[in-house]
Amino acid sequence: MQANAFAILNNKDTLSHAYLCYGDFALCEESFSQSLELLNVKLRSPGHYVFENDTFLVDDARNLIEWYQMGRTSNDDPYTIALIGAKVLKKDAQQMLLKILEEAKSPYIFFIFAQPGADIIDTVLSRVQIIKTDEDIDKKIEALIKMKIEDRLKTIAG
Repeated sequence: MQANAFAILNNKDTLSHAYLCYGDFALCEESFSQSLELLNVKLRSPGHYVFENDTFLVDDARNLIEWYQMGRTSNDDPYTIALIGAKVLKKDAQQMLLKILEEAKSPYIFFIFAQPGADIIDTVLSRVQIIKTDEDIDKKIEALIKMKIEDRLKTIAG
């Protein structure tokens, strides 16, 4: 993964209300969390919304909208984070998010993690800033799998 894929988050003056992060959240979580900590935000603190599953469905979008409409819950973080980490984001679920992605109010910041090449609707794309993590991760994994075991071990060992 690029060492500074989330460096854009380090400047409070240029923070956006919504980001689409191309990459697997599980692979990016450590560097993502470190960038949030520079904003004095702890991702796993109470009050934040974290969705991690293979597929983001309409019911999941409803739950996120309800959480958002309830208003900020108490935590000491200066921003409230909503995170969606899914391999597939159903189009109807994406459409349900349009209003909150367009009209999100401070201190909310929305992060959608999607696989490179995921089918994201244009109207969502028009409402988010894009962060690209390692674009070649799939190619690297595929190449690693195809290697002989001894070459794989050398590569992993660095």
